Amino acid sequence: MVRVQWITVSIRFFYFRDDDYVADLPKEPHQLKRIYSDNAEGDSDYRDFLLSKMSMLKDEIIPNTGRPIRLYQAIWDNQGQTPEIAMPVLCPALLEDNIARWQREWMKVLNLNEPIVGRELPADLLAAGNEYNHKLTSGRLGDFRVGMRLSMRWSLMTSKRRLRSATLSIW
Repeated sequence: MVRVQWITVSIRFFYFRDDDYVADLPKEPHQLKRIYSDNAEGDSDYRDFLLSKMSMLKDEIIPNTGRPIRLYQAIWDNQGQTPEIAMPVLCPALLEDNIARWQREWMKVLNLNEPIVGRELPADLLAAGNEYNHKLTSGRLGDFRVGMRLSMRWSLMTSKRRLRSATLSIW
């Protein structure tokens, strides 16, 4: 029998992402920008709520821990894939409110006037749904850096891509 001993860590680190990468996101689908930035929330009341919570976290809650906030940067890689953000074609929800939200989201992104019934994207919409998911999941946030200027990374990025398949790292 293997015993696992958990070690608790008394030092916490808080990281927030610099939003410069948002400018490099594709314009469509709009949902992509919303996934990565609360500033892209379409409902102004909900956007204000989200941004106020983030502000409270940054300005009050974390500073009260006595730990620093570290900013990190990332770059949008158009060659990558982000399959984990695909919209499910089969609704995973069981609660009626969540099923209705899933239906509304699909109606919105596919520009449908007729409601979706049930918990499965209808067969006649499956191709359009898959095409939408392809657009949504094309590209990936990556090349995460703490403490390095973005301009330095951009100049080295091409070299890094050439070495991507190698096990060596230039960083």
